[in-house]
Amino acid sequence: MEAASLRTDMEVRDVLLALKKSANRDQVAIRHIPAAQVTDLLEALNEFEPNIVHFSGHGGEAAVLFDNKHPDDDGGMEVDFDLVNEIVSATATPPRLLVFNACDTLDGADIFLDTVEAVVAMSNSIGDAAACFFAAQFYSALVSGQSLEAALKQGKIVLKAAKLPDADLPSLIGATGVKPSSLIFI
Repeated sequence: MEAASLRTDMEVRDVLLALKKSANRDQVAIRHIPAAQVTDLLEALNEFEPNIVHFSGHGGEAAVLFDNKHPDDDGGMEVDFDLVNEIVSATATPPRLLVFNACDTLDGADIFLDTVEAVVAMSNSIGDAAACFFAAQFYSALVSGQSLEAALKQGKIVLKAAKLPDADLPSLIGATGVKPSSLIFI
């Protein structure tokens, strides 16, 4: 798993700007945790009880990188999906949706479907620009009351319109019996 620098700050900014334009912005609360460590995720799940958990960072091989508390080491701490699933399910009210806006996070993501209703993940390596464009439109659509399925389509359309080669990477998987066309968060 490569640990090169990412522009997650741009992604956060773009998402916040998109949500600020939404008529439903007052119905949404966002908690941004930069340089998140495993304990930060546990604390946020306990305190905030989010409907959606969004991971923006490095991923691959059924794992994601969390911060490792070592400022001189930018490699991070690799946390496999088994442990991430344990973390997410170790709360009385797990989130409904996990979004992995990180490279190669689709393989193995089905492990989460016993815990959450749906997962959005990337089927290959996604560039920073594509991750930013996708996230901004995806959340703009969700906050506008669109279904999860429609929000995913809109995120992909923005990538196609920008002529980015990553338009087919965002993927959606749902738990048995969950209809992404009926899953609405606002």
